[in-house]
Amino acid sequence: MTPTTDPRPRLREAGIALQPASDQGPSAPWYLLVLQGIGGWLSALFLMGFVGLGFLQALENAAVAFVLGAALIGGAYALLRRPQSTFLEQLVLAFSLAGQLLVAYAIGRWIDDINALFWVGMLVLHTLLAVLMASNLHRIFSTLFAALSLFFLGVETGAPYLVAPLALALACGLWLNEFRYPLRREAIKSAAMGLTLALLVIQYLIRFPELLDSGMATVWVPHWLGEWLTGATLGYLAYWVVKTNEVALSSRTMAAGVAALIALCLSSSFAYGLTQGAVLFALGFAISHRLLTGLGIVSLLFSISTYYYRLDLTLLEKSATLLVLGLVFLALRALLRRCSRNLDGETAHA
Repeated sequence: MTPTTDPRPRLREAGIALQPASDQGPSAPWYLLVLQGIGGWLSALFLMGFVGLGFLQALENAAVAFVLGAALIGGAYALLRRPQSTFLEQLVLAFSLAGQLLVAYAIGRWIDDINALFWVGMLVLHTLLAVLMASNLHRIFSTLFAALSLFFLGVETGAPYLVAPLALALACGLWLNEFRYPLRREAIKSAAMGLTLALLVIQYLIRFPELLDSGMATVWVPHWLGEWLTGATLGYLAYWVVKTNEVALSSRTMAAGVAALIALCLSSSFAYGLTQGAVLFALGFAISHRLLTGLGIVSLLFSISTYYYRLDLTLLEKSATLLVLGLVFLALRALLRRCSRNLDGETAHA
């Protein structure tokens, strides 16, 4: 019997980072992990309620609230530096969220308003927590809150429609490069998932015009500009797929692809979020990520349903628009399939 050789030295020589072996043994069943997580949140809520009742009068002072919040965040940071169970991780996450809420309350009291400066502080806080906290779940929450803080900062400065394209481009870059840094892969995945979830929340919030008009500045960035910027991200994603798979496209196929992208951006100018859903769906398909593909489908359905229930257009106008868009995309799909068959035939003859 031939003894097996250890492949790890050769993998290290090839520049492939290896995760250290875990000594914790087999993981617990998922239902026990869920029960531990629920127990952690319940314990945190009861303990915070007990402490909150004792410091209720003192918390009216912004300085006391800030110090207590910073202490909770600092304690969460220290505990997350050590190996922890699911129960402890959920408990620490709850305390960290409570600390962030207290810090936000203190900053709001000092500024005496919820304005752009407040959201800058929240953006800095959550960005630092997303980088420093040694917990993938905490990193998802911190990245989500950082993206939402950036959105409300955009509302205050009159540029809310620029936030989603920026967050989408950053999420796309993280998802496409998660394997480039193996030692930081889990952190990159968590940050990318937080940005992806934030995109869905922003897509929901942006449907309320009264929210966008509540800022100090007038909205000066038109929504169609954000859609075309998102379309640019989709174009880059298509270029990345073609380059990675080393596919040679004919000029006719490239022209059909550009026409489909332009049609998608034009249609998304009416139904907000179509390009975002298309990017998430295509990105999930490109990297074989089922959850991301599902989120892209949810974004597409939400965009179409939101447009269909707009009150400033008649039902006939919306139905006609959706019918025309459907026919255009079906025609583009048929053209792309025909170009793809011609390309396969040319490759076979070559």
